[in-house]
Amino acid sequence: MNKSEFKEWLCNNTIIKDAILEYQCFGCLHGSNIDCGECVKSNIGVGCQSHTPATLDSMMRNFYLGMPKGFNKIGPQNEYYLNIFENDTQQRQHFPYNWLNVPVWKYKNNKGHIFVKGLSPRINMPFLHIILEGNIDNIDNCIEITENELKEID
Repeated sequence: MNKSEFKEWLCNNTIIKDAILEYQCFGCLHGSNIDCGECVKSNIGVGCQSHTPATLDSMMRNFYLGMPKGFNKIGPQNEYYLNIFENDTQQRQHFPYNWLNVPVWKYKNNKGHIFVKGLSPRINMPFLHIILEGNIDNIDNCIEITENELKEID
């Protein structure tokens, strides 16, 4: 799918377009729009290849402005796999949770979007997944974070 085909596809998929705008573009160094031309659909999800969180906290660390607390922190290495999946079937097909991709936290927001924060220990890389449609109970061996717990996180 070339960029113009993708842009047309994205415009017809409002739930995905809105998720990219809310969770990636919001607070990005490149601006709060999808017009930068770096959004792609691949076998590991949908999202912006050039997303660069530009918002800093008081410790001068970048974080994802549109994400829930606890899921918005990038960490000291400033690297993160951030993938948006249309549904949990797509996530399981292309990024299965197992001993190579270990989910640690899961949270379902009021829009029904599932956030999964985890680690790929083999390559020592944290990941953050946003699953737009799915069943949170399908994500096993993972701590489910509640709304009250999110409020307690600094």
